[in-house]
Amino acid sequence: MYDLSGYPSISKYLYYTRPTANNQEPVRNVVILSKDNRFPFLQVTIGEMLKYMEDAIPVKYAEEKTTAYEQNSYDANHLASAMKSLETKYDKARAMLNRLEEKYKNRLTEFAYGSNYSVISLANGEDIFTNGRDTDKFDKSVPVYRVDPALEALCKTDKPQWITIKWFGGELEDPYFKHMFESVVNNFDFDYVYNFFFDPLKVKGKVYRPRRSPVFESETMVAEKSANASKMERDPAVFYFEDFSTTVAGQKPNGWKSELNAEAKTAKVVDVKNRKEKWLEIKGQYFVFPQNLTKPLPKDFELSFDLAVPKDIPWGTKALEVYLGTKNTYYENAPSLLMRIRAGFYGRPGEGSITGKFGNGYFNTYKSFEATGFSNDKDFNTVEVIFRKRGESLVFLLDQNTILDLPKAFTAGTLFNWFQFKHLNSDGDSQKYFISNIKIAKL
Repeated sequence: MYDLSGYPSISKYLYYTRPTANNQEPVRNVVILSKDNRFPFLQVTIGEMLKYMEDAIPVKYAEEKTTAYEQNSYDANHLASAMKSLETKYDKARAMLNRLEEKYKNRLTEFAYGSNYSVISLANGEDIFTNGRDTDKFDKSVPVYRVDPALEALCKTDKPQWITIKWFGGELEDPYFKHMFESVVNNFDFDYVYNFFFDPLKVKGKVYRPRRSPVFESETMVAEKSANASKMERDPAVFYFEDFSTTVAGQKPNGWKSELNAEAKTAKVVDVKNRKEKWLEIKGQYFVFPQNLTKPLPKDFELSFDLAVPKDIPWGTKALEVYLGTKNTYYENAPSLLMRIRAGFYGRPGEGSITGKFGNGYFNTYKSFEATGFSNDKDFNTVEVIFRKRGESLVFLLDQNTILDLPKAFTAGTLFNWFQFKHLNSDGDSQKYFISNIKIAKL
């Protein structure tokens, strides 16, 4: 676990981390906000715990006796049997409690540990201080506490005496838990909560705000634009171009929005060995789209981009999706184009499909295709993807090979307002896609 003492916003308060127990219970991080950092609990001794159990037995017996009567009063024999079982259980519990009092008579001032403090544990002959184990050693990771009597009295007022903040999860090698952990320790304002209850003048008239935005992003760094990007910028026929040259490798692409994947990571720009251009790496991100794209797209246009996969990307990897929609956001049932594609294996062609939703008389069906030349046998496997819309027609090409040619795909006035990539899931480091040289040209 991260050491909470390394976070000044937390280390000034009472805190602890309870590790996972036998990989069954989640890690628990706890911060206690109490006036002047007064610990609100006192550790219980063995003598106190034995007295608590002694006092509890007649109370629990009366409760269970009432329940047994309510559940079995319809039949005298059932009731007699239930009462006999109850008497037997409590006789065993009292006998075990007597044995524990004798066993620990010289250790009454030691602190108590354990979690099996119940009548059934006693009735089963278990040592409640060792969680039933046949040993004289205590598990000191499970101390027993009671509320400090002084604070218990103050709790009867209308003000809380301490605030407990906790969050649960796994280990820090689990990326999603690491992301949650960092979100809490970096964003949550523990000081505001403390002052709100225990020093209210410090926050009078102030509303709670995170210490930083929950979607905090580090300062954007800009690299030098490539010569090709500068050339495209000057070309009046180019409506949009992105080769990710202005994004520093390792960062989220400048001007793009990316949702987090299962590892709590956004899509990022990377350098690829033996390649001059930069690439957008998509690895299980559901939605990745340009935020600075002018909308709508031209009435007639050609959208092209380079798509690649790493060597030995497994067959069966979830497909990359490319969505072109007529709404101002992703909307599955709106008039749209959806292309799915994945690479083949051992030099065999990949496969894909393209779906149109433009109503009767237009492209309103699903068509599968073979992605010749798009496999996983090279160090870096690339293919050029092209969508060409002109009037009512649609042409879809891979590496200049026509896959789909529809003279009547949609009405001539159809305008597209949304463009995005999507990868449903990634189960391994090689299950990812690379994209570069995205270009939308007017026709």
